[in-house]
Amino acid sequence: MITNPTAVFFVLATVVAIAVLLEIRTKVFRALGSALVGILLGMLLSNLGIIPGESPAYEFLGGPAVSAGIILILLTVDIKSVAKAGPKMLAAFTIGGLGSALGASAAALLLADAIGPETWKLAGQYTATYTGGGVNFAAVGAALDTSGELFAAGIAADVTMTAIWMAICLTVPVLFARSNGGRGGAHLEDAHLEEAADYAAASGVGEPEEEDSDDPSLHQMLYSSVGAIELHDLAYMTALVFGTLWASDWLGTVFAPVPAVLFLTTIA
Repeated sequence: MITNPTAVFFVLATVVAIAVLLEIRTKVFRALGSALVGILLGMLLSNLGIIPGESPAYEFLGGPAVSAGIILILLTVDIKSVAKAGPKMLAAFTIGGLGSALGASAAALLLADAIGPETWKLAGQYTATYTGGGVNFAAVGAALDTSGELFAAGIAADVTMTAIWMAICLTVPVLFARSNGGRGGAHLEDAHLEEAADYAAASGVGEPEEEDSDDPSLHQMLYSSVGAIELHDLAYMTALVFGTLWASDWLGTVFAPVPAVLFLTTIA
């Protein structure tokens, strides 16, 4: 069994690389998503006795690494786009957030005996992830000190059910169109084609990438750095991450019992 923390880091990094590669090149794994594939591979290695069930590497990844990852992800948030969304979009988001909170709370009450004493933590994490994405799931889990086993199981369940739900959302409209004997089907198909064209135009699919473009496509922003990364860029990013970690910890101590993760996400 591999017990050296550095070697464990290497194995986990390799698992992530393999999961991402499988998602890119294989339709089956693309449907599952790299997150779920990585979790399954990690579980397989652990159950085979290749990597341990507990390691200092896991403690680091579940603590400072999660906080640093939250900062780096939030750096991509465009505040201007939130302002442009307008009150109607924000109202819809608020209603959706309340629905997620009520649903998670109801499920926690119903399944408390089956899940265990940390059910309330998982309810908070699911509320967070369905109102702000996976980064919130990790942030709340770190703040509430959710056990590693429940944390991993929660992510696996989240990714699996999200994939099923997305498949249903994509399939049901088509089935309704067919059940109407084709009525409205042409309109639905045109709408799908229009959406696909808009996505292709936004993501740059099928078009040559322009390296010197001042207006990068969505695909470029998601899958590349949109330009060369200089040494000073890495220095600025490192200083920003550690500075934010220090400031959020200090504010969390001064303004206790407010959790430090709230200051971390606000600053980032």
